[in-house]
Amino acid sequence: MVVAFLRQPPAIVVAVLTQLHHGHGDQVSVLRRAFFDGDHAEVSRTVAARHLAASDVSAEFVAAYFERAGAADPVDRALRLDTEVMLVDDPVKRLDSMTMAWGLEARVPFLDLDLLAFTMSLPPRWRAPRNGVAKHLLRTAFEGWLPDDLLWRSKQQFGDGSGVAGVLADKMAATVTPGDLAALRRQAPVPLRDAEEAAYYRFFAQTYGTGSAELVAQFATTSQAGEMPDGTRR
Repeated sequence: MVVAFLRQPPAIVVAVLTQLHHGHGDQVSVLRRAFFDGDHAEVSRTVAARHLAASDVSAEFVAAYFERAGAADPVDRALRLDTEVMLVDDPVKRLDSMTMAWGLEARVPFLDLDLLAFTMSLPPRWRAPRNGVAKHLLRTAFEGWLPDDLLWRSKQQFGDGSGVAGVLADKMAATVTPGDLAALRRQAPVPLRDAEEAAYYRFFAQTYGTGSAELVAQFATTSQAGEMPDGTRR
């Protein structure tokens, strides 16, 4: 079974919430384009048959979650899905593990249950991004308390903000020799920019029976706009 949720860059999340708030398009389709790594047909071409579900279980799961009572607004539905499913076993768990390992407390105030209940009770239009800026209400509340360059800076991806991205890239790249890289570039049906992407391609090929440009691009931590071996830009 493959459930195709993938955490996306902050700019993508802002765009999704903005589209949902303004009612642009079918709600499940909006989330699919941003958070799925492909539709069922694309996943079927990428993943070996033994790992596939019989139907598009990811879309079915989101559609059923959106139909649940208690969240009438599309923004509320998306944030409920994010809060109850996507955040719990991924970024929240990682943040808690990393901070607790060093004796740091990062769960308060933003995971305080009373604060969460209060913020979820606010009108969705107050919580939706404004002019492309996420957490606009929170930032405004701290004007005059924090420097503007800190308060209004762009959000970074978890790996970039924590420094993990460079560590993971180096670790993956170290598993591929120059000879391996040359051989994998000849073998792969997609261009591979560097040793890190080659390492991910090899892992997917060995595990799932094929390599995929979509999967390599999603998991490699090098810039999505980096130069390809043939000189083109991704």
